[in-house]
Amino acid sequence: MFDSNPNVEGNQINNNMRSGVSCLGSSFPKITANVIFGNHQSGLNFRDSSTGDIKDNKIFKNYF
Repeated sequence: MFDSNPNVEGNQINNNMRSGVSCLGSSFPKITANVIFGNHQSGLNFRDSSTGDIKDNKIFKNYF
């Protein structure tokens, strides 16, 4: 996501060639109750001035 404020909730995010979820620019997502695993880089990636409200996720077995 780039410069956005989405709700990412109740997903299974896995086996991506890069990060499971990337937040760039000025993104401020709510990331809740997801299962994020097996991605080739990080499960969650925040860059620039992005931050997030992150609750009740299972994040495991990502490269980073």
